[in-house]
Amino acid sequence: MIAPYWADVDTRVAGNLWIHSPNADTLAVTWSAVGYFGDQIPGGGEEGGEGSGETLLAAAVGPKTNSFQLVLRNRADTGTGNFDVDFRYARLEWTTGDASEGTAGLGGIPAQAGYDAGDGVNFLTLPGSRSDDVLDLQHSSNVSSETPGLWTFAIRNGAPPGSSPSNPLLPVATDEGWSFTFNVRPGEIFFIDPDIAIGYDYFLESGPLFASVLLPELGDDAYEVWLWNGAEWVFADNVLAGEEYLLSEGVDRFRVLGIEESLALDPLNPTAFVTGLTFAGAGAVQLSQNPIVLSLPVPEPETYAMFLAGLGLIAAARRRVRS
Repeated sequence: MIAPYWADVDTRVAGNLWIHSPNADTLAVTWSAVGYFGDQIPGGGEEGGEGSGETLLAAAVGPKTNSFQLVLRNRADTGTGNFDVDFRYARLEWTTGDASEGTAGLGGIPAQAGYDAGDGVNFLTLPGSRSDDVLDLQHSSNVSSETPGLWTFAIRNGAPPGSSPSNPLLPVATDEGWSFTFNVRPGEIFFIDPDIAIGYDYFLESGPLFASVLLPELGDDAYEVWLWNGAEWVFADNVLAGEEYLLSEGVDRFRVLGIEESLALDPLNPTAFVTGLTFAGAGAVQLSQNPIVLSLPVPEPETYAMFLAGLGLIAAARRRVRS
C-alpha cells in the first residue's frame, strides 16, 4: 500500500478525484477538495442529518476539505523496477471520517500517511500519523523547508528508503537540524542523510536505543565519538570510516566530530554524509541529527565584500533541495 492519506475520504462529489498520466513514466492521482465520509454529499449536508443544528452550523462555517496528490514516477534509468513516490499536500483540514469514530472531521482514529509492504517489516508512517498532528504534513517536508507539503521517497531494487547509502531516509527540516521518524528492527542498519557540518549530535527522542553507528568514508576517514555522561560530553573513542562502532549497551544520544571543514560537502548531494545506525530493539523510532557548526570570525573591513560573497554561497549551499 502507498497511501498519502489513509482515511475515510468521501469521493462522491464529481470531479473531486481524478487520475492522469502526463507522460509514459508518470501517474498522478489527485484528491481535490475532498471531505470526510459521510460529509461531502452532492448538494451539501451530511447524510441523514439535513436540517439538524449540527448540519446547519457546518454549512455556516463551510465544510472541511483536504487537497492532496500522489505521484508515481518510473525510474528505470536507475534500474529495472525502480520508482519514485511523491506525496503533495496543498490543504489539510480534517483528520477523521464518521466510519473511524470522528466527529465533524476530527477525533476518533485520525488519518495515516506512508507506505506498507504488508510483511510487517517494510513500512513507514509519516510524522503525525494517527494523531491530530497529521494536519502538519502540509507545513513540513523531507525535501526542503522551502517546499512545504512535499514528501518524496525512492524505491530501489524492491527496497524502501533507509536500506542502503545510495537511498537514505530523508529527514524533516527543523530549526535545530534534522528530525527522523521511522520503524526499526534490531541489528539492521538504516541510513539517514543530514545537511553538512563539522560534526553532529544524534538524539533519540523515542524508541529503541542506538546500538551502533557506521560513518562514511570521507576526507581522512577519521572521526571522534563522544558520549553523554549525564552532565557533559565525554570523549569515547576514535573511529574509522566504514567500521561499525558499538555504542556500549545502547545509548540515547552520541556526538560525532572530526568532519574536516575543508571538505566543503555539497548539500545537494543526497549522499553527502550518510550515517548507518542500528538499534537495540524493534519498534517505531524518532530521532534528531543536529549539526555542530563552526562560527566564522568577524572579517577585516577590506575583506568584508569577499566575506559577503562567500556567505551568499554558503547560504545557497545549505539550501536542501531534492528533485
